[in-house]
Amino acid sequence: MDASIFRTLAACAVALLLAAPSPVRAQKDCIACEQVKCLKNTLKQKVQLRDIYLGIADEFDPKGGPAWKPANITQFDKIPDAPTRNQRYRDTISLLEQYNQMEAERTGNVPAPEGCSAGATEVSTDSMMTCAIDTVQLAAAKAGANCKQLGDLIEQHERSHANACKARKAGKFWEYTAQVAGGETKSLWLPPQILTPAGKAREEAAGYGIEIAALETMVKDAESKCKTSFKGVKTSCTIPTPVGPVTMGQEISGESCGNPVAAQWTIHTVNVASGPGVIGTHRNADKPWYNDCVAKGSAEESRRAGILNGGAGLGRGWMCVYDEGDGQREPTITIRSFRLPQCSPSSEQAITVTAERSECDEDTPPQPQPDPANLPNS
Repeated sequence: MDASIFRTLAACAVALLLAAPSPVRAQKDCIACEQVKCLKNTLKQKVQLRDIYLGIADEFDPKGGPAWKPANITQFDKIPDAPTRNQRYRDTISLLEQYNQMEAERTGNVPAPEGCSAGATEVSTDSMMTCAIDTVQLAAAKAGANCKQLGDLIEQHERSHANACKARKAGKFWEYTAQVAGGETKSLWLPPQILTPAGKAREEAAGYGIEIAALETMVKDAESKCKTSFKGVKTSCTIPTPVGPVTMGQEISGESCGNPVAAQWTIHTVNVASGPGVIGTHRNADKPWYNDCVAKGSAEESRRAGILNGGAGLGRGWMCVYDEGDGQREPTITIRSFRLPQCSPSSEQAITVTAERSECDEDTPPQPQPDPANLPNS
């Protein structure tokens, strides 16, 4: 046991970080539409890792645990007698070895974020003796990050470990003595405060918390650079008449710059009609106008659907619904068309198309959400 203690003294705080072999990527700005998918999936990954470490902390620091064990650190400088200090240190090292195994097993199953550069690397920071960040690993991780700000977050995470380690080293070191191979006695001077496994896990979770807070803002900023658009939606309504059925409908397309459920949409419609009394197929393009899209599954979607799908004789109309997807599926636009009672069939028609994303035009700034009272077809 004593020999293994000397081998495992520099227990490291390790952040599992996305990286890639191409240093060119790190020069890109993360606040761009092309980075949205990577940023969102990186955010999901960091939340998953944070929760894993919080779960590990709870396992090592359950309610009703040993009374001597503080939640996050053991203050060895407060233990008066050497035998108790030495034994407590051996116990701590043994638990940290268990922690290292648990950490490797649970974080090893977390996939790399989809949409980011491929590959993964680790950056280690000594959490007990030197408080040093592995600068070679850090440089490689920053160079391989998908964009510049993600690389900066890697460094912020690791510096949080280094700073916490330095704070624990402030104070009077104490002497640990142990018997090693051959009966020889060795001494080691150790810092006054040492992390428990629960504290180690919570410190790691806090590091991911730094990244999560920054990523939430980065996602919003990057989304503001996105133009979301759709096309190819065709609504229809066939009305029986004594001289034959008349078919009417609209071809709908649109685009929006910024958050698809917060910014206004420019909508383009072409009215199409055919049937008795109509020469050929009549097409009439409306002037572009503003509308909005609501989030799929939202209370606002339900509210508007209830209005548009009201009793017989109402004008009805259509509404735009935006579905962000789950990181695996691409975002979609659904036009929910509530047809007139005279239509055959008169049931709701829902047309879903893939939402296309591109960078906003430089001369088209993100638009604020319009007043719903002034929106034509919602």
